[in-house]
Amino acid sequence: MDAHTTPARLPQAEAITFGRGTDPRLFGWLHRPGTAPLRQCGVVLCNPFAYDALGPHRSYRLFAEALAAAGFATLRFDYDGTGDSAGEDADGERLATWLADIGTAIDLLKARTGVTRVALFGLRLSASFAVLAAQHRRDVAALMLWAPVTSGRHFVRELKLLQNAGAARAAGAAQDDGFKGLEAAGFRHREDTVAAISAIDLARLPCPAVPHIALLGRDDVKNDPALAAQWQAAGAEVTVFDLPGFAAMLRDPHVATVPQVAFAALVDWLVQHEPQALPAAEAVHVTAGAPRPILTPAGAGVEGSRANVLETPFRFGVDARLFGILLRPAQPVPANADIAAIFLNSGGNHRIGPSRLTVPLSRHLAGLGCTVLRMDIAGLGDSVPVEGPLPIFQLASVADVRAATEALAALPGTSLKRFVVVGLCSGGFLGHHVALQEPRIGSQISINQPRFDWQGEAADGETIETLTQRNIKPLSFYAKALFSASTWKRLLGGEVAVRTVLSVSAGKLLLRLKVKLAALLARLGLKADASVAGQYRALSQRGVRSTVIVSAQDSAVDELETHLGPRAAKLSGDVQFRLVTIEGADHTFTSDRARRALLDALGAHIAALPPA
Repeated sequence: MDAHTTPARLPQAEAITFGRGTDPRLFGWLHRPGTAPLRQCGVVLCNPFAYDALGPHRSYRLFAEALAAAGFATLRFDYDGTGDSAGEDADGERLATWLADIGTAIDLLKARTGVTRVALFGLRLSASFAVLAAQHRRDVAALMLWAPVTSGRHFVRELKLLQNAGAARAAGAAQDDGFKGLEAAGFRHREDTVAAISAIDLARLPCPAVPHIALLGRDDVKNDPALAAQWQAAGAEVTVFDLPGFAAMLRDPHVATVPQVAFAALVDWLVQHEPQALPAAEAVHVTAGAPRPILTPAGAGVEGSRANVLETPFRFGVDARLFGILLRPAQPVPANADIAAIFLNSGGNHRIGPSRLTVPLSRHLAGLGCTVLRMDIAGLGDSVPVEGPLPIFQLASVADVRAATEALAALPGTSLKRFVVVGLCSGGFLGHHVALQEPRIGSQISINQPRFDWQGEAADGETIETLTQRNIKPLSFYAKALFSASTWKRLLGGEVAVRTVLSVSAGKLLLRLKVKLAALLARLGLKADASVAGQYRALSQRGVRSTVIVSAQDSAVDELETHLGPRAAKLSGDVQFRLVTIEGADHTFTSDRARRALLDALGAHIAALPPA
């Protein structure tokens, strides 16, 4: 199965919303078999935990499609407070809620398809969730567990190391106040959630009363065989797989790869143990029509919002090839009723953004009364797959955003006239070029945009891999650091990657010279003006308002200064252009304080938009 193609015989998956009560809180995808007979056993994929869920998103989608092709009705979904579901990661009683969500997903799969039992798949901590959920069920026929966390206490220790690493990177930044819990890699977990995870100890639990168990290990560390041995001694049928793909699946989304060998082995294993087809008379195909909107109460993670928000799965484009989540205020806010904001993918992340950043941002604007779409361009998230590499920094994606503006403009019951594109990193790059090409776009917000020009690589030779792997600060940071005693201490101690810093800095300086030379040739009439400053001036003359947001110590500052001068001096008299610098924020605004500053900047942009 190719990583970028979907088997032709499969129907489109059904985007669904569901929950335990009358109002849905959870978002998911139901994958039904195509030509293969429906089996008596279905599969529920338990999403990985927090940061672990970002890289494997594409893998989970393709695994669900492979299972459906083999006849297994499969459900993948977001827990409460994660992904596209309602709630926040910092809400209370998360572990109990997530285990209940798995039970709700099992019941939904059985009710919608007619399957009589299920298999659960989980990765890392979600594999532990699958074991805990199976303890209280009689309809779990199989467990497929990839590197389950046996000790929650050890896992929390890992989270604390992540938290400390994040604090070290943000040294000198103002720390968040008032939150009692753990904040790691942009996700916040209350003390009760941390305590509940710490209490997980699979070695002390009874062996799951499940007929078949598949255990997969990691390929990046030595595995402990104790859990498999313990369960086998208790009489369980445990199959242990030693297969590649774990570490590569958990890399950052733009470089993560699908563990096709492992998934194929799991599908074969499940077919062997669950070969029975469901009698045609017992199969059901229940759909609920258009998914019911998920309600996000005003103020739930979107401080300053004035209206409740309704979120609905949204297919659009030719043959409904593109997907996003449409957000609309439940109560009208007349001042912003004609504004449509489109949030674009960042890197290889699907529409929720890095560390789920796009979710609170989009809910904030919807709470202010805007219609909002957080979308996946073709090749990312849940939009149609594409051949070749992931579409990052590719101008072909402009057509997908144009399709989004057309779909929003055609929404019944609305009169959307003011269109805003919002993008972080590569999303800022795409949004800028969309604004240049699409007349409907009236304003743009770019956040930590690392490049303005890209043709397979940047003008200074930087590639996507080196761009994302190198955590290089602005040139001004290193210039100041030369006069710091602590810098020389770290330098002599080997803590500074000198070659990397010098190489990237030299490339940035060379690019600045190229830009200045091009500007000189344009002034002399020897070359057409294709400068970034000229692009912004052309946008301003068209009436497009631009807000550029940068973290004070992000390398995007260098790109901005290269093209627009220090503090965007080349556009100092342009009333349509605004530069916002946020102190104490990293590239993806992982801290709560940085996110609140970003929310304020987005709200100020919306408030400053002139009437249509």
